Amino acid sequence: MTSLATLPKITLGQLGAERLASLCDALGFQSRKAEIARLFEHLSTGWGERLVGSRVAWESAVVDDGTPFEFSAAYGSAPELRILSEPWGPEPSLVSNAEATCALLETLAREYSIDLQRFERVRDLFLPQDPKGPFSIWIATIFKGDAPPDFKLYLCPQARGDRWSSALLEEALVRLGFGGAWGLVGPHMGARGPELDVFNYFSLDLAPSPEARVKIYARHHDSRPEDFEHIASACEQHQPGDLLKFFEAAAPGRTLFDNRPPSTCYAFVEGRGDSPLSITTHFPINGYARDDGEVAESVVRCHRAFGLDEAPYRSTLAALSTRELEEGIGFQSYVSFRRQGHKPRLTVYLPCEAFRPGTVAGTGATLKPSNVYEIVRRYEDDGDITTHPFIRRLSREPFNRKNTWILLA
Repeated sequence: MTSLATLPKITLGQLGAERLASLCDALGFQSRKAEIARLFEHLSTGWGERLVGSRVAWESAVVDDGTPFEFSAAYGSAPELRILSEPWGPEPSLVSNAEATCALLETLAREYSIDLQRFERVRDLFLPQDPKGPFSIWIATIFKGDAPPDFKLYLCPQARGDRWSSALLEEALVRLGFGGAWGLVGPHMGARGPELDVFNYFSLDLAPSPEARVKIYARHHDSRPEDFEHIASACEQHQPGDLLKFFEAAAPGRTLFDNRPPSTCYAFVEGRGDSPLSITTHFPINGYARDDGEVAESVVRCHRAFGLDEAPYRSTLAALSTRELEEGIGFQSYVSFRRQGHKPRLTVYLPCEAFRPGTVAGTGATLKPSNVYEIVRRYEDDGDITTHPFIRRLSREPFNRKNTWILLA
């Protein structure tokens, strides 16, 4: 494939379509190329005609270099192809991008099997009039075999400010029928406090199915492999030792992740109670490798550690590489692991690097854990303490002496 440096001026849409066609060939979706290309055209709303490398006022948080879309490939029983996009408004901003995405959802719902009811139940929480955070709403589509595409939304827990992300997430879970879920999310995903365990995404499957998932994501700064075993212990499909094995394969000998933070995702499914069904662990592998060749070696080790066929992954590299892997970093950003029906599955995330090839995001600002006085001052200064998830829970549930003593202790 031709490198960006030698290409004539092309648009983001053209670049994405070319890479997507190559990915279809690598993953066995040749017969669906036209269908997938057409859907990608929908997802490129607002940015598809912009030139690769051009300066824009809006820098997307989808990938490290600001490109507003990303491809990924999942490897397990059968390969899956995924597209993540941030549609843009005419003048990109949190508000105009949200409006563009919501309009696109209405268009897609007329053509595909999409259920927007759960989104409507939480829409006001995540799309306020004066939004905050790095993004407002993203949309993703997933192709599996010959099945119709699946769709999902990503929403921003910081939409009303960093300090209130927990309250917003707890309220969203309640509205969607998982009223007791925060009792597991907080002590597991957020066990080390909001400075180290940062909730960063909330997502909804849009399938009209009882198996459609509600997902919460968190980044874990200065974390260790054993922290992830603790987080995963709340999940039905977790097998003890999985994540120790995953991290040893992805980053051999690494005992502290003090560069880019790994993240986790809990998936909740209606009818399964308030416990998460599964966990996905995302490792930012480009922050722990010299170049993409070293990344590839790590991903192959992950395949072998869990007995997965590495051939589809190697085909992906051959189809998408625009240079020798040892010549740079950034072509592969994350590798993730989860159990799908108790079977292992890996996903590799493949940025197109349309704006600044070789960009790897930093660790982000991390703070020392707050002491009790700082915590009290935060809630006094930043808003009404009655919005804290624990207070909301006390107000909904019958009186519980133990919970009240926890609050007063």
